[in-house]
Amino acid sequence: MCTWAVFKPGGALVSVVADPAPTMPASRQGRSAYFVVTPDRAELIALAQRIEAGVLRPIVGGVAPLAEGRAAFETKRSGGGPGKMALKVAE
Repeated sequence: MCTWAVFKPGGALVSVVADPAPTMPASRQGRSAYFVVTPDRAELIALAQRIEAGVLRPIVGGVAPLAEGRAAFETKRSGGGPGKMALKVAE
């Protein structure tokens, strides 16, 4: 989930995957938070507009066919590479 070696001591980590607190080394003395994201159409449209305007740059680590979704999830879950994994639904 997190590479604590690059986490600034006293920093903050927010995760939508799992609560990072149990794995934080005591030497880091940072703050952590976990929350579940609820999709909101208006917010997604606003994010898309920011991406199209070049204000926001998402980091995509890879693209996999939907049929390989489970393997892609497991790869990311085990710390495989930076960025988000996108699933390709159609050609």
